[in-house]
Amino acid sequence: SLKEHAMDFLETFEKEVAQLAEVQECYHIAGHYDYMLKVNIKDIETYQLFITKKLAGLENIGNVKSSFVMKEIKHTYAIEAED
Repeated sequence: SLKEHAMDFLETFEKEVAQLAEVQECYHIAGHYDYMLKVNIKDIETYQLFITKKLAGLENIGNVKSSFVMKEIKHTYAIEAED
């Protein structure tokens, strides 16, 4: 989540986060959080460094919440055609 939500703050965050090599996907979302990031990190120690040295270092970061995939149940991009 970001501290400030004015358009210039959002644009700055988006430009900065797009430059982080670890970030594979970034979505501006509705709900409790402002953005959802998908990051690729080799282990928890590297993740901790990414959060503390890179992500939290961005000027407008207010709060970071993390979730980790335990098991992939289904992964598809298929869209069923409607008749």
